Amino acid sequence: MVEYVKSHAQNGVHSLLLVLHGQAPRFNGPMKKMIRLYLAFINSPEFWSHIALVFTNCTTAVTINRETRRTCFVAKMQELFKEAYPSAVVLPSIPCFFIDSKCIEANDPATVGELAACLLYTSPSPRDQRGSRMPSSA
Repeated sequence: MVEYVKSHAQNGVHSLLLVLHGQAPRFNGPMKKMIRLYLAFINSPEFWSHIALVFTNCTTAVTINRETRRTCFVAKMQELFKEAYPSAVVLPSIPCFFIDSKCIEANDPATVGELAACLLYTSPSPRDQRGSRMPSSA
């Protein structure tokens, strides 16, 4: 995966979406290893302002607590950040999106809104094709 990013980096990487199954998300060894590989490749605290978590399959018969999920996984990401940059004073804010394809097909306003927000977050700025619409503090 890192090789793919390297081969496309000349076009600019606007964001990295970590997609997790909303019903059974795992922040395990392979996920941490992947993030560490990206850190080694990019080697900049700015990297963290371009990451977002996307939870799929999050609206089924089993209701998930989105805020609990968000808080838990953002904390895990911030632990990796502290590991990589122990002297950092400010922890990154990592946006989370909850998107379910069945709800998109049903035109559910909440899910359609989450998808629109995610697309806006990952879109390059129309003024600068190498920039992004992501807030600098995100």
